[in-house]
Amino acid sequence: MKSSSLIFCSLFILNVLDCLTGWYKAKVLKKENSKSGYKGIINKISIWILVLISFIVSFCLKQIKVFIPIDVGVSIYLGWLTLILLIINEARSIVENLIESNVKVPKWLSSSLEVYQNSVESMVKKEK
Repeated sequence: MKSSSLIFCSLFILNVLDCLTGWYKAKVLKKENSKSGYKGIINKISIWILVLISFIVSFCLKQIKVFIPIDVGVSIYLGWLTLILLIINEARSIVENLIESNVKVPKWLSSSLEVYQNSVESMVKKEK
């Protein structure tokens, strides 16, 4: 399996784990309801729509660059940047669900995920 395929699989696995830990958190907090479950599923579908859109835009920018000599900078990597930010966000959500479910989670884990997310976001801001 190619490493790019593993990255997409990682997001999918994290989607599933986030749903499961969200369900577990709702059960622990006695806040289970189907409306929240449906909202979570729609949210996960929306994540994949965002990934698709970001890769389409990235592809189009690469193609336009061939015809029009413009500097698109980091924008040609929009799909990959979106994917990594969504992976980090899903991981953070899983950790938060576990913390709220009274599972002992090392503090450094949630802190390091926040640092990674901030560093990717600041890299994108520098390119603007």
